[in-house]
Amino acid sequence: MLNKQSFTKENLSGDDYIIEIGRSNLETKEKIIKDVKEKFGIEIEKNLSPNFKKTNGYTIYTLLVKNFEFKVPFTKLEDDFFGNQEDKVEYFGINANSSEELNQNVDVLFCNSKNDFAVKLKTKEKSKNGVVDEAYLYRTDENMSFEESYNQMKEKEENYKGEKTFLESDELKIPYINIDTLINYRRIMW
Repeated sequence: MLNKQSFTKENLSGDDYIIEIGRSNLETKEKIIKDVKEKFGIEIEKNLSPNFKKTNGYTIYTLLVKNFEFKVPFTKLEDDFFGNQEDKVEYFGINANSSEELNQNVDVLFCNSKNDFAVKLKTKEKSKNGVVDEAYLYRTDENMSFEESYNQMKEKEENYKGEKTFLESDELKIPYINIDTLINYRRIMW
């Protein structure tokens, strides 16, 4: 699937990611730490593998950092369960007590049911080429690839004939998302 490259780095702003490739040694480790600190202000040394020894191998390090700042700050909602989580998580969004001006953050793409809907969230951020960042939230029970999900969402949006405004009775609950994933691959022999 990776070799199909339906989603490449050209789909991202260079402001949001870093890629470092080098020999697996302490110089490469120090360069990664320095470059990430300069670009994102993040300390990553404790998250890096301690196995940066002089070897014949290479290290490929990537980091994606994306923070969204919305036009109007969303309401912090009551903590609730998410998916199969045993503990409650924090939520933000819009409910009956929220200011009506929050509706300008949201475009309803379609709403077929509480388990089949999509909205577009509008942010303040613009990339260097002037494009405003948007985040799509698509709720479905189907399990498919990113590209399949996106195409299905766009098709449902085109076919939707219902209400596209966020109504007073509507509620939008979004869990705070902080994805912090570290993947280490052991030596691969060809």
